[in-house]
Amino acid sequence: MKKKWTLLLASTMLLSMLAACGSGTNEQSKENSQETEDTKKTEETMEIKWFRQEVGSTRNKEFYKKIEDKFHELHPNIKVVGVANSSNLTVSEFLKTSLASGDMPDVVTMQSADEFGKANALLEIPDHIANLLADPEFGRTGGKLYTMPYKTDVIGVFYNKKVFADLDLSVPKTWAEFTDAANKIKEAKLTPLSTSGKDSWVLGMGGLWPLVGAEALNNNTDYPKQRASDELTFQDDVFKSALNKFKDWNQNGYFGKGVLGMNYQQATEQFTSGKAAMYIMGSWIAGSDLPNLKPDFEVGFFPLPSDKGVLGYMTKGTEGWSVSATSEHKEEALEFVKFLFEDKEVYTSLLQAEGAFSTTKEPVTYEMNEYGQAIMQGIEGIQPYPLPGFGLGETAWAPGIDSYLFKILQNIIAGADVNKEIEAADQEWSRLAN
Repeated sequence: MKKKWTLLLASTMLLSMLAACGSGTNEQSKENSQETEDTKKTEETMEIKWFRQEVGSTRNKEFYKKIEDKFHELHPNIKVVGVANSSNLTVSEFLKTSLASGDMPDVVTMQSADEFGKANALLEIPDHIANLLADPEFGRTGGKLYTMPYKTDVIGVFYNKKVFADLDLSVPKTWAEFTDAANKIKEAKLTPLSTSGKDSWVLGMGGLWPLVGAEALNNNTDYPKQRASDELTFQDDVFKSALNKFKDWNQNGYFGKGVLGMNYQQATEQFTSGKAAMYIMGSWIAGSDLPNLKPDFEVGFFPLPSDKGVLGYMTKGTEGWSVSATSEHKEEALEFVKFLFEDKEVYTSLLQAEGAFSTTKEPVTYEMNEYGQAIMQGIEGIQPYPLPGFGLGETAWAPGIDSYLFKILQNIIAGADVNKEIEAADQEWSRLAN
C-alpha cells in the first residue's frame, strides 16, 4: 500500500512539474513570439529620410530611387525615403523651416554646414567616414566636420570656338585681352556675355564670384578669409573693383538687351544657339538636361583672367551630405552617407549627373561630355582656388549674405550706384552676422 502511495505521489508531482513546465513554455513562447513580431515590425518600419535636390531628368525622383533601392538591398531593415524641395525656398531656407518644425530629414544636402553646425543642428562626421575624403580636414568648424563634401565644381568662361576663330580671337590671358575680345564680339553684332538677370544666382556664379576671385588673386589672396573675420569690409579694393568691373560689363552692353528678364534656361540657350559668344558658368552645366544644350559648335573653356593674368581657376567644393542631430536613426543615417561615397557605381552616377569632380581619397573619373572635356583642357597646368563667399570654417561668410549680394548685381544692372550698394552690403553683413 505504501508503495502505491509513493508511486501515486511521484506521478502527481511529475504531472504538476509537467504542467508547470508547460505553462512556462507557453509563456516563454508568447514572449518569444512577441519579440519576433516586435523585431519584424522594427525591421519593416525603420526609415531614414533623405533630402536631395531633384533637377530635371538627370537628377529626378527615379534617378535617386535607384540609389535608395540599392542601399535597401544591402540593408533590408532600412528604407530610405526621398524628400524634395517643392517650394521656391533655397536649400538653406528649406532646411531651416524643416528644423523649426521638428521635421528635418535624417540625411540632407548641405550648403551651409558652418551655420547649421554652430547651431548644433548637425551630427559630427566620425573619422572613419571623414577619412574617405582626399582632405578630411577641409571645412571643419571648431575642429569638427559637419558635412561630407561630395563634389567639386569648376567655374569659368565657356566660349564658342567658332566665333573666336572667325573673329581671329585668342583665349584671353589678361583682363585687357578679355575686354578687347568682348568689344570685338559686340562689334560683330553678337552678345559677348550671356547671363540671367532674372535668376540672381546666375549673376552671382557668372559674375560676382569669378570677379571677386580674380581680384583677390590679383591683389590679396587672403581677402575671403579677412572679410569672414571682419578684418576687412566690402569697402576693400578687392570687392569694390569687382563690382565696378561688373558695372562696366553692363554699361558696355556685354550682356545684351533684356537681361533682367532672362532666366537661366534662356541664358544657356542664348549661348548654345550661337547668339552669345561667352558664358560664365559652373561645371554643373555638363550634367544639365536643359533643352538645346548640345551646341552646333565646339565649346572651349578658360578661367576668368585678372589684370596680372590667369592666376588660377575657381572651384566650389562646399556642398555635401550631412546628418541631422535630431535624427532618431543616427547610425543608419551615417551608414547611408558612407554608402554614397563607398559604392563606386553610386558615387560615379552622382558626379556624372552634376558634371562634377570627385572629392574622395581615391579619385573617381567617368566619361565626360564636350563641356567636361573643355573644362579639363582649359584648366590644365593651372592651380585651383576656392570660390569666395561659399567657404567653410574660417573662410565662411555671414549666412545668407550671398543671396543679398546677388541681388545687388540686379540693382547695378538697373542703374544703382555701386558705392551705395556696397554701404548697404556692409550693413546687411552686420545684421546677418549678429
